[in-house]
Amino acid sequence: MIQIPEILKRRGFMGSLNRFAQIMARYGITEKRIFRNLKDFSKLAESYGFRITIPITALTLNRHPNVLDILNPEAVELAVHGLKHIDYTKLSFEKVLEHIKIAMDIFEENGLNPIGFRAPYLKINETVLKAISEIGLRYDSSYPCLINELKFQKFSKGHETKEFLRKLYTNSVSEPNVLDIFGVKEFPVILPDDVIVVDELRLSLDEICELWIEIIKKNLEKDSVFVFQIHPERFHILKPVIEKIIEFCFKKDVKLNSLSELAEKVKFPSIAITGDIDIISIFDIPRVL
Repeated sequence: MIQIPEILKRRGFMGSLNRFAQIMARYGITEKRIFRNLKDFSKLAESYGFRITIPITALTLNRHPNVLDILNPEAVELAVHGLKHIDYTKLSFEKVLEHIKIAMDIFEENGLNPIGFRAPYLKINETVLKAISEIGLRYDSSYPCLINELKFQKFSKGHETKEFLRKLYTNSVSEPNVLDIFGVKEFPVILPDDVIVVDELRLSLDEICELWIEIIKKNLEKDSVFVFQIHPERFHILKPVIEKIIEFCFKKDVKLNSLSELAEKVKFPSIAITGDIDIISIFDIPRVL
């Protein structure tokens, strides 16, 4: 879910209309659709014996505290996704700090003690990282990672997509390596994520699986952590792909960990499956963004 200026920047006018139609279809006017996906997402992790990481905006958590009732804490950890879904790189250090402090208060009021952060839109800079470091958060997962040698050419508009991603994410890194910035562990997010492969490239499930497994294969011999982003709105679409990736990881002895577990002790190679929440129903849009 993104704001109107971001949608227009990414997709143009017609693409933006399509995105709004998707939002209506995938979210609906009640919590029911996203709650169903979140419950299934949680059950999948539980069935394979690992935890997923779900960053959520604090205002959305405040509006829908019952989301905690459907997420098994043994299978899901929540992280801070900002107070609201905005580009924090455009705010001053003091304002970022204010937002995150309020967000932390909301999490604590709901009995949560998050240790991690993900910036909306994967827009991150030193100002935001300094703020989350001062708050005491121990990890971030916001830097986009676009593997240099990854071949897009076999997919429709693949080359154009790679150039588009480079321009959109000017702060992207080229290796899925763990960084340390201001004492915060940084776990970059693999691109292309679910938004790109489903809504932009419109790849088949087999193609998505091939592309994501190729990313893992190319970096298996390196000290890599593969952070995949699956927004809950697309979980029902990508569930078969997630299962195949999990089974591939079991065969290759790639560990499955939440980001908080990796912040405690990094294990190479590892995979972390994550999925951001900024709204739960379409009525959230004017209230939490």
